[in-house]
Amino acid sequence: MDFIYVFKKHWNLAVGEKFKVCTYVILHIISVVVITAQPITFAMVINTLQNSNEGTLKSVTYWLFAYVACFYIFEMCHRAARGIELGVAYRNKKRFVLNTYLFLQSMPLSWHSKHHSGNVISRVNKASDALLAFGQSIYNYVTAIIQFVMAAIVLWLISR
Repeated sequence: MDFIYVFKKHWNLAVGEKFKVCTYVILHIISVVVITAQPITFAMVINTLQNSNEGTLKSVTYWLFAYVACFYIFEMCHRAARGIELGVAYRNKKRFVLNTYLFLQSMPLSWHSKHHSGNVISRVNKASDALLAFGQSIYNYVTAIIQFVMAAIVLWLISR
């Protein structure tokens, strides 16, 4: 549940950048699916070599090309997504800090006399650092979810 709460905060802070959030999540999904499919393509190369027949060379070439293509597709999608992800995370941190300090400035003077400013600044900085760390680690969450789903699908297909 904490993931959903923090992702909502991340989403709400991405003013004007929601398209970028969707883009990097989709790119992460593609990269994880492709890199998870890489062992399957290598297994197909070995399977084709073991079942050698007339079209073995063509089939092995196809699966080796698919194996290498998985690596390049992963690299392109992953690097592009990480670049977008890091930029959005940093700008979200900046927006959070500015919005929070604007809110704190609007508080009455009596509130400020009751709350130590150093303590408030420390809390705002810790919260903004946590938001930045979350924004930079969305790839890890996407990876865990997609790999779990793909493993469940493979196990389901094997058990049929």
